[in-house]
Amino acid sequence: MKELNKEYLLTSIIKSIAGHISENNLEAGDKLPTEIEIAGELKVARSSVREALKSLQSIGLLESKPGVGTVISGKGVDPFIMTLIFGSIMGKIGLGHLGEIRIILEQGAIPLIISNASATDLDLLMKQAKELDEFRDKFDQKPKKKDNKMAAEKEISFHRNMLRLSGNPILEKFSFLLQLFFYRASPSGELFFQAQPVSIPVQERVTHSSIVEALQKKDIAKAEEAVRMHLRYWAECKKEIDSGFIYKVIVPTLGSMK
Repeated sequence: MKELNKEYLLTSIIKSIAGHISENNLEAGDKLPTEIEIAGELKVARSSVREALKSLQSIGLLESKPGVGTVISGKGVDPFIMTLIFGSIMGKIGLGHLGEIRIILEQGAIPLIISNASATDLDLLMKQAKELDEFRDKFDQKPKKKDNKMAAEKEISFHRNMLRLSGNPILEKFSFLLQLFFYRASPSGELFFQAQPVSIPVQERVTHSSIVEALQKKDIAKAEEAVRMHLRYWAECKKEIDSGFIYKVIVPTLGSMK
């Protein structure tokens, strides 16, 4: 492990740990260096290393075993998820790829949503969509740093609720995971959301209400196109975010996203 730049300490430590795991091809059950060893190599306080390890433990990537130390988790962490998380941290998976997957998943879910969602379900989704669109309009006109996290949470909640109406829990959960990666964490550890992209004028944004309206009309083609254009807009937003940011540390917000 290399000595760290102190600018964003926690994220730097997590990135360094991820690099150590990747470079040494560590697998489930393999042991990490001790807190003291990591702190010594990175020249940081042991308490900072402990905080970084706890962050990775909280999302199931690492686990602490009495008498052994910190090891790569072998419980409930699919190898693909491990690759996705650490690949993202190390900059090997681009947001463009995640954006493409989101479009494919959400477009593919449209026929299922139209088939399975009741009129009441879609009415409730429309209510959420209108509230979100109103919030987004205000956010675009006058972005405030303190609203970044709320904007990301509202976006994630809407898309998760929409995919829940597909009736496929795996699709819902996998898409939810992708969204957590898509809305990258800022160096402070909060969900990050960008207001207006340079490449697509805000007036061209396809609203959440437009998507739900097409669902209510059972117009599969129109709903799929609305999803594609909506996610294209946000994919452009995300291209403008510093690629050095990492995803983690969104864990403390997960409990509020239901």
